Amino acid sequence: MGVQAVERACRLLTEVIRTAEPLSVGELSRRTGLHQSTTSRLLASLQRHGLVERDSTRGRVRIAAALVGQITSRSVRQALLDAAGPILANIGRTTSETVNLSVPVAGKLVDNIAQVDAPHFLATTNWVGRFIPLHCSSPGKIFLAYGVAELPNGPLARFTPQTITDRRALEAELRLVRRRGFATLMDELEPGLRAVAVPVVDGHNEVIAAVAVSGPSARLPKRRIRECADVLSQASVALTARFASAWPQPGNAEPAVRGGTCVDGPC
Repeated sequence: MGVQAVERACRLLTEVIRTAEPLSVGELSRRTGLHQSTTSRLLASLQRHGLVERDSTRGRVRIAAALVGQITSRSVRQALLDAAGPILANIGRTTSETVNLSVPVAGKLVDNIAQVDAPHFLATTNWVGRFIPLHCSSPGKIFLAYGVAELPNGPLARFTPQTITDRRALEAELRLVRRRGFATLMDELEPGLRAVAVPVVDGHNEVIAAVAVSGPSARLPKRRIRECADVLSQASVALTARFASAWPQPGNAEPAVRGGTCVDGPC
């Protein structure tokens, strides 16, 4: 494709992006000043590369849903990172433990996108950029419990004797997560490693991330796990508010997810 053709394709793509409603080939031809046959040929090329798609009923052209999803996902992640810094730092000062902000990856793994390190010599590793299985991480259990991720097919990997590999036992654990609003990790990924996580929601009350505190079992007995869950629950509300200001969302509905209340079962 020559420079002129690239410029014409860019004009078409720009017109598609800035228009709210899908446009016909004729309308795009009129708006860009291109011949209709040229418009059709360039649109076919843009469609092959996944940049635009056709309405199934009328054949009108719109921006490809997959492209919108990629742009939105990266924008949401950056907005989360921009909003999270001071709040994560405050959690770290309050708990004196490692703090992580995590998001689901393709609904199958946990991606840690930000971390505040604990001040102790004995602390957890740097998790940023590391992918962790869903079934043996506290953020992963959050994503599973609230339906934003799903377990892969096949057997669940066992990392320690405490790893939950039975799917029915894991589902019982996820029901407890939904009831009490936080998820725990108790020596399931590595012996001596414990963590607790709560969900972060957007303006639609959808879970988009999880914020977690982790540390060695010697510093995180069950009593401290619950104390950290309460700190995280309050921080999650603040993080959601900061995120909403950076990434506006419609509606003022009552939050669908709350943390910090243990309805039944041991905390």
